[in-house]
Amino acid sequence: MALFQGNIFPKTLGFETQVYVSLPYDGHRYQKDGPSRTLILLHGISDNASGWIRHGLADELAAQYNIAVIVPEGHKSFWLDMKHGGHYTEYLTGELPELMEKMFHIPADSDHLMIAGLSMGGFGALHAALSEPGVFAAVGSFSGVTDISAFFHQAEILGKTSDCGANFINEIVAVVGEGGIPREKDQLCYLAKNLSTAEAPDIYLACGTEDLLVYRQNTAFYDLLCKCHLDVVYETWEGIHDWVFWRSALNRFLEHVAGKPEDDDVFGGIIPYKK
Repeated sequence: MALFQGNIFPKTLGFETQVYVSLPYDGHRYQKDGPSRTLILLHGISDNASGWIRHGLADELAAQYNIAVIVPEGHKSFWLDMKHGGHYTEYLTGELPELMEKMFHIPADSDHLMIAGLSMGGFGALHAALSEPGVFAAVGSFSGVTDISAFFHQAEILGKTSDCGANFINEIVAVVGEGGIPREKDQLCYLAKNLSTAEAPDIYLACGTEDLLVYRQNTAFYDLLCKCHLDVVYETWEGIHDWVFWRSALNRFLEHVAGKPEDDDVFGGIIPYKK
């Protein structure tokens, strides 16, 4: 595989930002047809753009599944068009894939572009895909926040007991404004209820059964998606809110959307999850 790390200046953000691009070929793994699909992969609230590369096997999986992987930087934006900050939804659904397609000649049309993420990134992926139907063919959320209102309501507690940071309650103001109340268009339940089955992407959810932070949220959101008659796969297995689970979830998502690869040895023959 080939891995690129660099900076771009998106107009939607108004500042230089980091991006990683993993391509499934170089001198060792040359494939004349190039990557078959492109995946935008979003990090969580306590990570940065390097997380999926350092901990998540994104580079190895890009080669195994013959896809291009783009990992952008989102800080603590929840990947939304912030009240006081960059417009990350606009960035993810427009400028980022357009730039990457031009720079690396990778597929970014609606039939070949996917988006996924973990925790905060799971929310961001779902929000981008549901708010701008027709951009992504598939979306994956791994231990994703699916009820942003409930999550923000716990901001003070999360700031003291989780990796969100002590200033989390104030950082929410930058995302959604004073009061910390998300707009309707920022809430996944509202987007799902207003999405037609014809325009919906292929939706994949995964959450660990011991994930005390978001397991109930994910189960409730799955039930809502089913009531809305949207195409969704929801998988749960033993796991918590950590990289052990997210590595497995990414592999399962790619297997779901792309089929099982011929070279199925990225985990050294060990199946790192339980159904």
